[in-house]
Amino acid sequence: MAKKDEVRDDTLAAAVAADKFMEVSHEIPAFIEKGNREGTDQIAPEDARIPRLVLAQPATPQAMKGDPVYIEGLQSGMSFNDLTNVIYGSNPLDVIVVRADKPRWVEFGDDRSVVDPSVPPGDPRTQFTSGENGKRVPPIATEFFDYIILLGSSMEPLALSFKGSAIKLSARPLNGLIKMKPVPIYACHYRLTPRFMKNDEGQWYVYSVSQVGFIANEETYREAKEAFDTFVIKKVDFDAAPPTEVTDTGTTPVVEM
Repeated sequence: MAKKDEVRDDTLAAAVAADKFMEVSHEIPAFIEKGNREGTDQIAPEDARIPRLVLAQPATPQAMKGDPVYIEGLQSGMSFNDLTNVIYGSNPLDVIVVRADKPRWVEFGDDRSVVDPSVPPGDPRTQFTSGENGKRVPPIATEFFDYIILLGSSMEPLALSFKGSAIKLSARPLNGLIKMKPVPIYACHYRLTPRFMKNDEGQWYVYSVSQVGFIANEETYREAKEAFDTFVIKKVDFDAAPPTEVTDTGTTPVVEM
């Protein structure tokens, strides 16, 4: 029969081994060969979903305690990864854009379910109309601007979609910054900063966009070019949920810095 001290030592050793097994890093350790995708050949690109960068809103399920998908510690105004549940926090995020798609339109039902995932541009459902007393009525369909970005020093690829008020405040400024420079789309760093907004109808968050500068590291530039080549024709599962904020109500949104 094993002595009590021997049993205690074995238990401690097992606990230490378990702790070492569970050690993780959000950066690739030096001993792991970067770029070696051994064992992944059987996974087709169309069978893998790229994670999305999400800016949590007051009604985001992952930020609501008690919701089945609640992420511990996530709050409105924080950025997070919707696949790994990693929380990036409320600080600015530096990104590289490697793909920008044409705008798309999606029609949602009253229950927020998707009625038509591919509303053609110019369709009557994409147009503003006039209601009672000439009040401006938003389109039936929701417009999306979609991007593929590389996040920070990890250069983690993420899908990013803008909709609602974020089209005017985030997507179009980003597109303007991209178009004004005579370089490839993946040649620059941009910064996404969460901003709190409100009007008479509600409160929500958007990203303000600013330019950081051109990529100065040649290896980073090569990696960005490789990501561009990978995602330029890849089918990506972008955001397909209606906006949570109320816009186009006749009141001007206020951005709190």
